[in-house]
This record gives sequence, structure tokens and C-alpha cells, in this order.
Amino acid sequence: MLLLEKTAFPREKVCGDGLTPRAVKSLVEMGIDISESNGFIRNRGLRIIGGEHRLELPWPDLASYPPYGLVRTRLGFDELLARSAQKSGARLHEQTNVTGPVLEHGRVVGVTRATLRSAR
Repeated sequence: MLLLEKTAFPREKVCGDGLTPRAVKSLVEMGIDISESNGFIRNRGLRIIGGEHRLELPWPDLASYPPYGLVRTRLGFDELLARSAQKSGARLHEQTNVTGPVLEHGRVVGVTRATLRSAR
């Protein structure tokens, strides 16, 4: 397995700090430590604020998912996932700018990369 990262870790990303119960279940299945001491904070639902409207929605009570979501900054979260993938055998290449997939018979078999030119 190959994991490609456009920049280098650690790096920040503007969105994506919130994780739904479905994502929490996936993290647990991957063996990721979702404890508070590892930077995760539990939440009980969503709070949406827009204009003069405010909604607070609890996570649905579903037997196959945990009754909570999580929040963790992307600064460390993406790197945590990448390092976990490495421990499972993936090769990580940072600072690799991919421009598109290479397809064979409808399956991704490679990628095309941008050629970096040095400034003169």
C-alpha cells in the first residue's frame, strides 16, 4: 500500500476537525487510540449556527455506532492516521503532488505527479 501526502507532516488543514459516530467506529476498528489523552474530545451532537438560526442536534441512537462523535485538530489527526498506516505496512511519501490517477480496466494502478521546477 502506498500513501501520498502533498505537503509534509505535521501540517494544518482548515476543515474536518469533527468526526461523526460512523467515523469514530472506523477509528476504533483501525485500533486508533481515541482517548482524551491522545487529543480527542467527545461530543454528543452537532451545533449549527447560521445567520440568526441555531440548531442543536444530538447524534442518533444507533446500536451499531457509538453514541458520541469526536473532535481533534487536523494538525495532528492526519499524521496520526498516516503513521498508523505506516505501522500496518503502508509506504508514506510526503511532499508528493499528485495530479491524477492512472487507470487500467477501471482500477487505479498508479498516479501522475506534477513535475516540480526549481525557481531561477
